[in-house]
Amino acid sequence: MSGRLSPGSVSTKLQRIAELPRTAPSRPKTTLAHHIDKEWMHEAWRRTRRDAAPGIDGTTAEEYAK
Repeated sequence: MSGRLSPGSVSTKLQRIAELPRTAPSRPKTTLAHHIDKEWMHEAWRRTRRDAAPGIDGTTAEEYAK
């Protein structure tokens, strides 16, 4: 893989995850971990608002960056 993911590739991956229940309704959905890779997480972090409220666990963007 090279560099950052494009917004389109992130959207495509999210769309595939969202379509799983419709395309394979009888297939068990036990985890989504295999759909999430380092590049995808980095792009999600890049898109995170740094001035947003802390997450449900109380972690701020600044704390998470460390």
